[in-house]
Amino acid sequence: MWALAAGTPLAGRYLLIERLGAGGMSVVWRGVDTVLARPVAVKVLAGPLAADPMFRQVIEREARAAARLTHPHLTHVYDYGEASLPDGHVVPYVVMELLTGRPLADRLREGPLNWPEAVRLCAQVADGLAAAHRRGIVHRDIAPANVMLTGTGAKLLDFGIATPAGTRSEAEDGSLLGTPAYVAPERLDDAPAAPAIDVYGLGALLYETLAGSPPLAAQTWDALARAHRQGVRVEPLRIEGLPPAVDRLCQRCLDPDPATRPGSAEVARSLREALPAGHAEVLFTPIVAPVPAHPSRPRRRLDRPIVAALAALVVAGTLAALATHHWRAETPVGAPRTAPSTPASVPAASAASPPAAPQSPPATPGTRMGVVQQLIDEVEAGRRSGAIRSDVALDLDNILRDLQRQLAAGTPVDLAAEATAIRNKIASRLGEGGIAYPNASQLLSTLDTLVSP
Repeated sequence: MWALAAGTPLAGRYLLIERLGAGGMSVVWRGVDTVLARPVAVKVLAGPLAADPMFRQVIEREARAAARLTHPHLTHVYDYGEASLPDGHVVPYVVMELLTGRPLADRLREGPLNWPEAVRLCAQVADGLAAAHRRGIVHRDIAPANVMLTGTGAKLLDFGIATPAGTRSEAEDGSLLGTPAYVAPERLDDAPAAPAIDVYGLGALLYETLAGSPPLAAQTWDALARAHRQGVRVEPLRIEGLPPAVDRLCQRCLDPDPATRPGSAEVARSLREALPAGHAEVLFTPIVAPVPAHPSRPRRRLDRPIVAALAALVVAGTLAALATHHWRAETPVGAPRTAPSTPASVPAASAASPPAAPQSPPATPGTRMGVVQQLIDEVEAGRRSGAIRSDVALDLDNILRDLQRQLAAGTPVDLAAEATAIRNKIASRLGEGGIAYPNASQLLSTLDTLVSP
């Protein structure tokens, strides 16, 4: 099957920028919606699963379920489609809000949270769940891997196995879905989907954020069934300073009888009421992974990943104006690399040109120096054609020549980090209209060869 790569366009609209991660059935890419000029996450069904009707239904169901929901603590879904690849394969994809932050599962490897942070986090997840439950949607996989800590609070991810309340709970083939340690006991008996299932998962999430481990250490379905059959008792939370009401609420959420569990809205309200004064609105900045400084140019401290850069544009209202610009590929992938004529949607370059740079040592094609020189030449060709705005060309030229000088001097360079920074810069400039789509795709393709073995 034809492999997706940075620079691949999907449906003539979504440009894949960088692979962010992969799960059991999908790959998530950082991308740009070139029509609305905004950063997005593109979730693509992985490899051979794309041809499996059952998995295609799963990813489409996720898109339909999540698209019905709008809430600050739920990930927004923008689009669903099926893209035809050059080899004829069809790949389903979901376009979602691009988040910056840190998965809760990653944070919990360092140990439990302090109790106000844990309670605040779970109150936010409960708020998001309450919004889903009001719309009749049951998530069914509340677990640390599906919660992202962001600068605006917790975000609940992945509605891949969500289902309408009252429907058959499990997969068509009878197999169980979800993460065993967080699955309510009634699901082992194939009970209909109900909000109480999510509340049990929420109780397990609360317990783990406070204690550092889930209430039942069941990693398999057999171990989970055995624990429930034996009536394994959940130990009370013994956390210094934790209000007793929180422990009682957690135990209620984990009650084997779903009828006695509180509703998600009640959980959210009770957790917020348990927070000390001044903690309810504090966000997760202290526990979100910091953005690393650029390793080879510490003076460029104002640089940020594309996500932060474009988020600032959204806040400022700039992106709304930029949304009138449409970028579409005028050259098919794999076509000869020629600089396109000035697109109507790209501002013409000013008469100013980048100042003459000092002579660099000759670059041999195919070497790292040669690839950097090729990038420099592609930037200059785009500037001359008007497809790359002059200020954008100057910025990229300075970065590339700085890298070229370091390579010539034998200075140790983290090429992967350099390539990521340049890739983010290109994507950011594409999103704001400073570089045409074909040129961005061409530069990203060349950039990939810089870090290839």
